[in-house]
Amino acid sequence: PPYDASRVDITLSEFIARLDDVIRKDGIPNNVRLIVKLDFKNVEAVRPSLDIINAHSLHAQRNVEVWLNADILLGPGHPQKSRNPTVPPHEFISLCTSALPTCTLSLGWTHGEGTPLGYTPHMAQEIVAVTNTLKQHVTLAASAMHLYATPTSTRNELLRHFSQQDETTRGRRTLTLWGPAPFLVRRWFRRLPRDTTYVDVAAASWKAEFAAWYIALWRLLGYHDVRLL
Repeated sequence: PPYDASRVDITLSEFIARLDDVIRKDGIPNNVRLIVKLDFKNVEAVRPSLDIINAHSLHAQRNVEVWLNADILLGPGHPQKSRNPTVPPHEFISLCTSALPTCTLSLGWTHGEGTPLGYTPHMAQEIVAVTNTLKQHVTLAASAMHLYATPTSTRNELLRHFSQQDETTRGRRTLTLWGPAPFLVRRWFRRLPRDTTYVDVAAASWKAEFAAWYIALWRLLGYHDVRLL
């Protein structure tokens, strides 16, 4: 939902109402799953937005899922003394799960510009700790390039929690990759489990292509925990 309403020509209420009309009129084929994803940049927008969703009972429609996304933890590319994310993790999760218990939580980090690339062990530990006890479906929203550049041991730990499911997490944990993805990154994520991986990526710049090859070269030489600074 837009934090600055002057920048859009349709409100969330209007969008949901139109979508609800289309669904009720035309229906959704049995082999189609419709995902409505709301991306929150400020926690103050959460409660009013969920009230709109509930007013139309959109989440109760057949083959419709509601995903609620926010960057709840500080991620790579920021100065060390950068301010905290504008969406506090526990407040966001509490608002979402109380108002819409069947929602999917799409949770991730904030991202600054430039290097270093990759998620640190601390970032991985934070996101696992925040999501570990949640009963809802949680998808880890991770930059494809940053996850590829993450030291191998840390990356494998994230994949173990969100992609390689066991009996306790089956159907409740997935991975969503977004952002520019160089050739080597695309080749890598095509080997991930298809039933637990969502992909929304774009073409990469030559600098990102070079960075991916640089990381791959060092890993070929045996340096699996190298980070591009």
